[in-house]
Amino acid sequence: MRSFVRAAAVALACALLAPVLYAQSSQPERLYKEALERESTLRLEMDTLRAGASPVSVLERIRVLVGSYEDFSRLFPSSGYSDNALWQGAMLSAAAFWEFGHAEDRVTALGLLEDLAGRFPSSSLIKQIPPEVKRLNAAASDAVHVGDSHRFDVETASRAGMRTVWFMRSDVEAAGNGANLAVSSLVGLAPLIMDHFGTDR
Repeated sequence: MRSFVRAAAVALACALLAPVLYAQSSQPERLYKEALERESTLRLEMDTLRAGASPVSVLERIRVLVGSYEDFSRLFPSSGYSDNALWQGAMLSAAAFWEFGHAEDRVTALGLLEDLAGRFPSSSLIKQIPPEVKRLNAAASDAVHVGDSHRFDVETASRAGMRTVWFMRSDVEAAGNGANLAVSSLVGLAPLIMDHFGTDR
C-alpha cells in the first residue's frame, strides 16, 4: 500500500512539474528567436539609413541588443542557443563597426568571439572565429580614428589598436594626451594625416 501511495505521489509531482519544465526549456528558444527578429529589423534600418541621417538611434539599439545576446548566454549557459547568441552578438557588433566606425564596437565584437571560443570550445561556430578576428585586427592596424572626445574616441580607439587623432575644441595642452596626433582644426586634416601616418585612410 505504501509503495502504491509513494508511486502515486511521484506521478502527481511529475504531472505538476511537467508544465514548469516545459516552460523552462522553451523559454530560451522563444527569447533567442525574438532577438533574431529584432536583429533583422535593426540590420534593415542600418542598411537603409539615409545619407546624412543620424545613426545614433540605430547604433544605440544595436548595442542594447548585443548586450541582450551576451546576457542570454549567461542566463542560459546550457542552452543550445547560447553559443549562437554570442556569435550573433559578435557579428552584429562587427557590422556596426564596419558601418559606423566606432572602435568600441570592434572591441565588443572581439570580446564576444573570445568568450565564445573560451566557453564553447566544441561549438560548430569555432572554425568561423579566426577569419573574423583576423579581419577585425587588420582593420585596427590600418585605421586612423578621428574624434573630439578623449574618453570615447582617443582612449577607446587606442585600446582597439587604432592610431588616433584628437580634435581639440579648445586650447588644451596636447602633450601627454595619449593621442598619436592632436589638432585644433579640421582644415587640411586629410593631408596632415597622410604626412603623419603615411596613409590616405
